[in-house]
Amino acid sequence: MAFSQDYYSAPQSLNVLRRVDSRAQFQTQTAWVNLNNGGGVQYAASYGIDSGAWGTQINYSSQSDANTASYRITLMDPVFIQTMKHWYGGHRAMQFRVSVSTNGFSDLTEIVAWTNTTGDGPFEYTIATNAMYIQMDFLGTTPAQYLILQEVRAFAGAGAQIPLTAGYNLVEPATAGPISQYTGWADNPNQVIDRLHTTCLRPDGTTNAHWFILPLSRRFFLRGAASGFYHGQQWNNGIRIEVTDSASLGGGTVWQTAYYQSGALSSAMLPFDAIYAVRYVRVWCYETAWSGALCELELYAVPYHPGTVVFLK
Repeated sequence: MAFSQDYYSAPQSLNVLRRVDSRAQFQTQTAWVNLNNGGGVQYAASYGIDSGAWGTQINYSSQSDANTASYRITLMDPVFIQTMKHWYGGHRAMQFRVSVSTNGFSDLTEIVAWTNTTGDGPFEYTIATNAMYIQMDFLGTTPAQYLILQEVRAFAGAGAQIPLTAGYNLVEPATAGPISQYTGWADNPNQVIDRLHTTCLRPDGTTNAHWFILPLSRRFFLRGAASGFYHGQQWNNGIRIEVTDSASLGGGTVWQTAYYQSGALSSAMLPFDAIYAVRYVRVWCYETAWSGALCELELYAVPYHPGTVVFLK
């Protein structure tokens, strides 16, 4: 079966740090190393690439221009990275540099030399090489003894041919949206598919059943989703993700629940219980108050292999 679009139409906007395996298990690893001056991790390293604004944080014993930290990112396999960006969350490093490798952290090549910072960013820089191991070194903290790395993103080149089923976020303008059917929100739901962690969607508090429907450009076989929230935010009463393979929507549309969580939801991977054939996705939020800022919703597609996978109907 051939489709008109099997590859990302705008790979230069595809964040290659966000990738899952065939079971929608997140595969990018992160870690903090080389901390000094009593430095300790308050918010986990994974928050630095969670697609939301919930940053990873280091607390030192005191503010100093000699405070050090290295943020390590390990990808599933080597990938060509054209550019990278990162943001701070009010407490930043005074300088940073970036090194990469395809062989391990003991064989790094400096790509971005030590660079002074002003403000929270974004700081954007060219990588233009294959990388599997990425190390970001930070020196000095200001205005206090904290370092908050809000988000790191890495992007493929404009000419890259990356399949939509390669395990990256499926959501891009050519494949998903716009969202035009929704109720109960204080913000435009399209802000969760704009691939910007700086925008968000909040329930308006007028109901305990908020929803939106995300149309896909064609049938995809989805294995999971992911949520990225603003720092400290969550949906206290969970989430329900429903899907349908109907060609159009109407009163007789049959929806299936692909994922349900009744407890608090923050930035997380949301693996489905099976692989679903999907043309529309409906997301429910059950907050009773005006709270819980969702920055991004991601979807993950897998290849269709007849006879080797089971689809729920």
